[in-house]
Amino acid sequence: MLSWELYTITQLVMNCFCPRFADTNYYIGLRYNNEKSDWTWVDGRLVTYNDWQTTPTATDNTYCARIKMNKGWRELYCDKVLRFVCETGDNLSWSLFL
Repeated sequence: MLSWELYTITQLVMNCFCPRFADTNYYIGLRYNNEKSDWTWVDGRLVTYNDWQTTPTATDNTYCARIKMNKGWRELYCDKVLRFVCETGDNLSWSLFL
């Protein structure tokens, strides 16, 4: 059985691949982490590559990140209803979910 998690983007090629077919917002696996006072991926890694549309101003863990084709990343409250992008652990398969 496959295990899925929100998509992590650690390099430009992954950023370009993710939203190329849709002009809508999708959650990615990035969230503000209070303990580290920084943004972290769902697997706990700090951000080494980013494509922020504007500099994020998050101050608590109620903020997540979304991606939109040709618009970069933006922060928003995690309780907003959006589609999301997930991947398997092998980083070879991914899917969009409503």
